[in-house]
Amino acid sequence: MTTLILREGADRLHVELNRPDVRNAINDDMVDELHAVCT
Repeated sequence: MTTLILREGADRLHVELNRPDVRNAINDDMVDELHAVCT
C-alpha cells in the first residue's frame, strides 16, 4: 500500500489515508487500494 496505512487489531482493521502532501485527496491509486482492502 502506498496511499493507505493499515493497522490490524484483534477484531478490526484500521485504514488511514496517507497522502498528506495533497490533503489526502483521493486519486485512482487510493481507490484501487481501498477496493483491495475491502475484498
